[in-house]
Amino acid sequence: ILSDGRRVRLIGINTPEHGMYFYEEAKEALEIIVLGEKVLLEKDVSERDQYGRLLRYVYMGDLFVNLEMLKRGFANVYTYPPDVKYMNEFLEAERYARENNLGLWLKSDSASVEIYINYDAPGNDNINLNGEYVMIRNTGKEIIDIYGWTIKDSATSIYKFGRYLFKPGEIIYLFTGSGKDGEGKFYWGSPKPVWNNKHDTLYLRDRDGLLVEIYDY
Repeated sequence: ILSDGRRVRLIGINTPEHGMYFYEEAKEALEIIVLGEKVLLEKDVSERDQYGRLLRYVYMGDLFVNLEMLKRGFANVYTYPPDVKYMNEFLEAERYARENNLGLWLKSDSASVEIYINYDAPGNDNINLNGEYVMIRNTGKEIIDIYGWTIKDSATSIYKFGRYLFKPGEIIYLFTGSGKDGEGKFYWGSPKPVWNNKHDTLYLRDRDGLLVEIYDY
């Protein structure tokens, strides 16, 4: 929030939602960097987002704040065309944080899984919501209690699993639309598609918020 009351949305990044793992740390980091400081704002293509916030890159002196949040592991890349001027730099900063297990990228050792997303449903994605699904295989040797585990896309869509014991070698499915959970099948209940057909990232986290696996396409 600027001194004149205008609200700014930092372009190209997403930080954890309220109540999610690393939310407080990300909030505190941004406050330490910019709270009460004079900043320079740079526009890309769009002026505002759907909530009326200014879309801007933020600088404090020589420090590129959007990039710094990514490099320290306090945010993930969220590209939303046409505002993609620094996409390559942002992806490189996120890669650095991931490779060094910083912040959001601290890995859980609770499970070993493989993920596949059928992100392009047959026909109209908006009608065939259950033609879009996530498939997860337990590749480990232990039964996993996935209660409290979450799946999130690169934007803000989040699904939380209820109680379920995930057996070794088993495959479970998470369908985007509505249905009755059971027999390894779960339903997000989303009224619209979750997964972008061109590019998206899935983040699977355990009940403590630690990263179990990433699926990027």
